[in-house]
Amino acid sequence: MFWRGTAANNPIQVVQVAPDPGGVWGTSQTITMPGNSTQGDLIVLTVSSYVSALSDLTGITATDSAGNSYSLAVQSCYPDGNYECVDLLYAQNIQASGSPITITVNLPGAVSNGNTDDIDLFAVEYSGIAAAGALDQTSTDSSGSVSLPVTVTSGSTGTTQSPYELLVGAMVSDSDATTMIPIATGTPLFTATLPYGYAWTSAADAIVSSTGTYQAQWTLQNSQGTGGEANGWGAVVAAFKGVQTSSGLTAASKIVLTSSAQSKITHQCSAAVNVVSETSGGTAANVTSDQSVALSGSGLQFYSDSGCTVPISSVTFTATASTTQTFYFAASTPGTITMSLTPSTFSALTQNETITLAQYTWIGGGGNANWSTGANWQGGSAPTTSGTAIFDGNCTSCNATISANLASSSNQPNIHMYSTYTGTITQSSGVTAYFYSMNVDGGTYNTGTGSLYVNYGFTQTGGTFNQNSATFIAWQYANMTITGGTFNGGTGTVQIGNNDSGTDGSHNVDVEGGTVSFNNLHLYNTYTGTYGGDTFNGSVIVTGNLTVDDATETSSSTTYGGINGGGIIYVAGNITANTGGGGYGNIELNGNNNSQTFTGASTGYLPNITIAHTGTGGVSLAGTIAVDGSWTYSSGTITPGTSTVQFGIGNAGDNSGNITGGSGLNFNNVTINNGGTDRDYFQGTITIEGNLLIVDGIMDGQGSPTTTVNLYGNLSMIGSSSQIGGYFSLNLNFVGTSAQTITNSGGTFLGNYYTIDKTSGSVTLDSAMYTTNYTDFTVQSGTLVLNGYQLNVNNDLTIDAGGTIQCNGGCGAGTACGQGTGNMTCYSFANNGGTVTP
Repeated sequence: MFWRGTAANNPIQVVQVAPDPGGVWGTSQTITMPGNSTQGDLIVLTVSSYVSALSDLTGITATDSAGNSYSLAVQSCYPDGNYECVDLLYAQNIQASGSPITITVNLPGAVSNGNTDDIDLFAVEYSGIAAAGALDQTSTDSSGSVSLPVTVTSGSTGTTQSPYELLVGAMVSDSDATTMIPIATGTPLFTATLPYGYAWTSAADAIVSSTGTYQAQWTLQNSQGTGGEANGWGAVVAAFKGVQTSSGLTAASKIVLTSSAQSKITHQCSAAVNVVSETSGGTAANVTSDQSVALSGSGLQFYSDSGCTVPISSVTFTATASTTQTFYFAASTPGTITMSLTPSTFSALTQNETITLAQYTWIGGGGNANWSTGANWQGGSAPTTSGTAIFDGNCTSCNATISANLASSSNQPNIHMYSTYTGTITQSSGVTAYFYSMNVDGGTYNTGTGSLYVNYGFTQTGGTFNQNSATFIAWQYANMTITGGTFNGGTGTVQIGNNDSGTDGSHNVDVEGGTVSFNNLHLYNTYTGTYGGDTFNGSVIVTGNLTVDDATETSSSTTYGGINGGGIIYVAGNITANTGGGGYGNIELNGNNNSQTFTGASTGYLPNITIAHTGTGGVSLAGTIAVDGSWTYSSGTITPGTSTVQFGIGNAGDNSGNITGGSGLNFNNVTINNGGTDRDYFQGTITIEGNLLIVDGIMDGQGSPTTTVNLYGNLSMIGSSSQIGGYFSLNLNFVGTSAQTITNSGGTFLGNYYTIDKTSGSVTLDSAMYTTNYTDFTVQSGTLVLNGYQLNVNNDLTIDAGGTIQCNGGCGAGTACGQGTGNMTCYSFANNGGTVTP
């Protein structure tokens, strides 16, 4: 049974109803509309089902003979041994055909499960519904066994968006003593006639004429009115948006401004400006076709957000969107400015806005260019410790000079050079200036030989910034965002942070859509709180030197500071890392035909490093260079000197690194100190001219091509978590002519190939060496001295003709260690003409 409610001045009409043809047991059910349908209408299906499993309803679909597409609006189920369910499906903006539409509902889930279910259908066609985005709000509720009588609801929808909407409610309840009475609550809801006899499912509709939250509501009672029990119930409601009609009943015929004229200062973001589409009678209503409303006004800029950051040039009313459109404006010039709104077809609107010149706007009326001259500023005083210095087109003499120190570290003004500014601001030589924030959208700013401090943020979208030889300091929480204009680094230094461990905070350097060039870059962020560090996005080119004096990471787990971001710092000069927090950012040495020096300190932790030097010269390594990430060799000559390169900074949360290179990648000393079981993956052919020390962490290969490490110095593993090998094979060759030692204090030799290939000299065990996981050991040339310690080779031990093993007691000449006697044990032993001495 289907009950229909009413509403006054109803623009939504019921076209036809297809009642339940009678339930069927199966996986599909068919219903036919009684008459021909009208193109553009809405069909709503109420599907009640008794299913063996909820998954029977997975992917429930409906198709019809006119080729319309149906979507699921809402569903509710409750358990009753199996499940009782009610679904609402709908097809909007339907296509008609020359005969009544036949609709088929399918349960593909039931087909997959091999189940047969009971299916009942109602179908109703409505006119006056939005052609697109018709479904607005839904709600659903359900319950298990309840005593009768009881009132049940679908739960309340969210607030509807259109002034006229269709509400369709449906419910299911399994009790042969239950009568379902849809009742009206709220303003207005469903009304219906009391049905006769038993009904296990029902549906009702109503049209509402105002926005609000709505619910479908029923009373369940015994057919005699008292007592009894229902095994459960499920209820749903869906709200569909009404569309405008050509009669003008709900169609808008004009737009009106509902917000008053405003008085603002230049560049101040306005309050919200609201525009409403209305009928000729003044009722808010949707338009029948899209109305794009162009926004204009001399000196006005328009925005979609209350912060005036997202520019727009128009707002658009559509048949299904809200009847109110909102925008904001800001003005660059003072005066009474006429704001015009010009719709596509409706009559245009105008409103006068009053704009006054903001205080601290540079007008240049003081007879000179001095910043400190009050008459050069709107309001008669210069911004020296607070306020915002505004440079735009409202000046007669537009050039300005900062000839004396400006502000201090305690109090600073802002400065904003707007895109309409065409003058030049000059900071005289030797002068120090402080700004809280700095925006360069137009004009030119010239620094001298002093310092320029920006406390909170530097943003450049246009204009020109000439640093010359000054030091530019982005301190405390200052970010640098450069999306346009020209930043000339000159011969100066850009300093990020100001050696203030308490207030420096985090810094971002964002370069969108290109690159920015600095001369020298000094990272001096010593903030030790959580989430410090410097984040680089985009390409930052350092034509001079990079110095890192950031806070040293001391956390035992995750690194919060350091150099981060997806950008790359390209350094053409030298790098000096004194202190740092590691990170996951990227630094590339890309000098060309010059000599670069890369100097580190034991606490100067750095992020990912790439060597990509070209031409003559090369990169010289010095000190202890600590890397919390990867090291990639691309090109150039590396001179390692007496340096040590350390991978990992001794924290359990260190970043695993990839050490990748060709034949030109060489180090002096290498230390691995990942503070746990994190891995460093070596790939290619790598030369270590000094010693290899594994404090903690894993030195592993990296698949194809096979990793080869040529070691000229000593190998030491001193941590219980130290390990060589693991996931991939690694060839570790002991080479050269100097005496070498192997020392292990609790580490693991896992799954590698160890080769002694020395033209002279020996490799001496300073502790027992036990290998695991199919490890091979070959003495190709040179001498392996066991020094009285145990050598246990998990796989093959081979001595070639040029090789010698000195047992130092415990095994005789020629003894096959595969017998498991003496100081040598292995899985297999091959003596290819080598020598084993006792």
